[in-house]
Amino acid sequence: MINIKAKERYHHGDLPNALIDAALLILARDGIEDFSLREVAKMAGVSHAAPYRHFKDKMALLEAIAIRGYSHLEAVCKISYERYPHDPNRQLFEAGMGYLTLVLEKPEVAHLMFSGILTKNHVSLPLKQAGSKAVKSLGWIIENGKQQGIYSDQKTEKLTVTALACVHGIAMMLLGGLVKKPESKQQLKTLAKQISETMLQGLLKR
Repeated sequence: MINIKAKERYHHGDLPNALIDAALLILARDGIEDFSLREVAKMAGVSHAAPYRHFKDKMALLEAIAIRGYSHLEAVCKISYERYPHDPNRQLFEAGMGYLTLVLEKPEVAHLMFSGILTKNHVSLPLKQAGSKAVKSLGWIIENGKQQGIYSDQKTEKLTVTALACVHGIAMMLLGGLVKKPESKQQLKTLAKQISETMLQGLLKR
């Protein structure tokens, strides 16, 4: 199995991302148990020593993958925020869809981000910052809803954690098989809409 994308990146002088691409293929195929920089180098078509020019060990490479995942979530929130400036509910829905899509399409990335593998020992500052920026980008959407009089006047941080916990919970349930995985993107949208509406309306009878 040859990672064409990784080799293309490498030949264009983008070795770090070539290694990340190769690592993603290995994680998707084999999981993390036998993951090694030697195997990543082989997949990317570079020497065994090449990865060490950019990653001191395999944990550093795994952190880079998680950072890419958090950066993707931050970008999803920013795009939703800019595309629907006067519709916080739509912003929140699209951000949630982006989260669910990442988890379902790239479970190996979600596993690194959320399973605790990278938090058992020392977590690098860049990884902490990437996670924080992703959460803050969701906070912009919540704050926008508050400013427009749509959301509760509770602290933005509290509402952000609540929204994040909701979408993260359903994402993990989908991955774990506790909720049947949608067979199409439209089914995923329907599920996300149901969850979003329930979250916004609350569980209390009114």
